[in-house]
Amino acid sequence: MDDMHDSQQNVGVLRCGHVMHASCLEEYIQNHIACPICKKSAVDPKVFEEYYDEEITNSPMPAELRDSKMKILCNDCLVKSTVPFHIVGGKCH
Repeated sequence: MDDMHDSQQNVGVLRCGHVMHASCLEEYIQNHIACPICKKSAVDPKVFEEYYDEEITNSPMPAELRDSKMKILCNDCLVKSTVPFHIVGGKCH
């Protein structure tokens, strides 16, 4: 939570334009894929798309939930949409 303008440490810039100390950013992206401030993707979401598709395929929903829908707001493109419900999450179209 240092002021980045006065920091003696190197600064890393996320895709959204927010900044963190480079060492903090390196550690943060090991366990997170979204900016802690605006929740936009910290890395290219296409990198994780195949992984999520595979997780959804390998985790079928129970029959009573298969036709359920959920509303999502994509933090990257800021579009609201209705997508199939899945415990793994919803994917922006």
